[in-house]
Amino acid sequence: MARLDPVCVTVRVTEPGPRPIVEEQITCKAYNGHIGWDSRIISPGRPGPRIDVDALKAEAASGTSWVAAKAVLPVLQS
Repeated sequence: MARLDPVCVTVRVTEPGPRPIVEEQITCKAYNGHIGWDSRIISPGRPGPRIDVDALKAEAASGTSWVAAKAVLPVLQS
């Protein structure tokens, strides 16, 4: 069976130094090639806003049947 839900990958890049800064990037890719992407900067003591992975998955899957299939799945399983 094909995987319909978007696959997400997280990459963190750290700038070295006495107060290292980290850039976090999350990319979600749907089976049709559409992508949802976001990033944030994390500095010491200030993590910044969290990235909404569910929103990235929905963005990537916006051109697919994944959202509809996810919504109807509980009905089909009952």
